[in-house]
Formats: sequence, C-alpha cells, structure tokens
Amino acid sequence: VDDTPPVSAVTVSTPSFGAYVSLRTTVKLSAQDPAAGTVPGSGLAKLMYAVGAGPLAEGLLEFGLRGTDGNYELSYQSQDNLGNQEVLQKNAYVLDGVPPVTAISYDGFHIVRADNPGLPPPEAEEFISPQTKVILTAQDPGTEFASGVKVTEYRLDDGTWMAYSAPFSITAEGLHILAWRSKDQVDNEETAHSLKIAVLDDIQPPRTVMGIGLPNY
Repeated sequence: VDDTPPVSAVTVSTPSFGAYVSLRTTVKLSAQDPAAGTVPGSGLAKLMYAVGAGPLAEGLLEFGLRGTDGNYELSYQSQDNLGNQEVLQKNAYVLDGVPPVTAISYDGFHIVRADNPGLPPPEAEEFISPQTKVILTAQDPGTEFASGVKVTEYRLDDGTWMAYSAPFSITAEGLHILAWRSKDQVDNEETAHSLKIAVLDDIQPPRTVMGIGLPNY
C-alpha cells in the first residue's frame, strides 16, 4: 500500500544571495513520489503553489517573482494519485530589483568647468592633478530589502573594468574618460557613469603681486 506522500523541492537560479532574489531570478518547483519500501509510489497527481496569501493552485512550475521590492512567501504542496498529500511547505524570499548608486569625490586638487570656463582642454568637465585621489562611494539604496553592494568597478579610457578597492590617482597628464558603476549581491547593475577629466601636471596656485609706486622711502 502506498501511504507515502510526494516530496517537493525548490531550485532557485542565479542571481541569488541567501534569501535575496532579483527580477531575473527564476524559481523552479519539482516533486517526486518515492517508493514505500518495496512498494512503488502511485505517481504524482499534482503540485500546487501560491505566492503570497492566495490559495494554492496548479500553474507553471518555473517562474520569477514580480512586483515591488519586499518580502515574498512561497507556499507549495504536492499530492500523489492515491491522495497522499505532502505537508505544506513554505519558503521566504526577498525581492531586490534596485541597483546601487555610486558617487564620485576627490581628495586633493579638483576644479570644475563651471568655475574655470577658459581652462584647456575645452572638452574637460573637471580638472585634477596627478596627486589627486579619486574616491568612489557606493550605497545600495532604499530599503530594508536591499541585498547590499557586491562590487564597484571603474574604467579609464578604453581600458578594462577594474574592481575598486581604494582611492586611486590618474597620473598620466591630459584628457581622460573615467567610467564607474556598482553591482549589488543579486547582480542589479547600475548604469555606468562617465566623466571627462583633465589631469593637469603643472598646477600653479594664484599669486597676488603688490606694486608700490614712486616716490617711496
């Protein structure tokens, strides 16, 4: 006699991080009706589930969580052909669909085009020196549902993307294009920022000169 209920399982695809998932993550349900000793299972009759507070129902067994960022509960239960029903199972997930936000700042000489409209090269938006440190600060914004910053990256001109770990300098004089972005733990990636920065090697501070006319004693 088959009196053993089926056993259901949940597989969560990448990207995921613990209970955190993204809008690109898929959840896949499956079930098996195991043998009871030497007695084979009667076979799976149905696998039902619900996301949230709704009633259990049959549906697509591979799907993604959709909606606003927040907590989601998946309830699921399977039944075999003899009516043996699995104990209701529940999994909790946190949906994070918002990428991090990365800000740029500087330690050292730094001026902007608006304050120095005539400074060459004209394409440059901001100006620094070879000794200036570039600082990238990333935050995963929003709410308690944020999975946290996974990595911040930057690229200089046509180079490769590099992981940011500490403030850095751009030592080569001239015009450069600096790009930067961050990604959170479920691979929500920020749209890359870019800035045209001129590195000025010969920075002379302004001087005040006072002349005293004649006669003087």
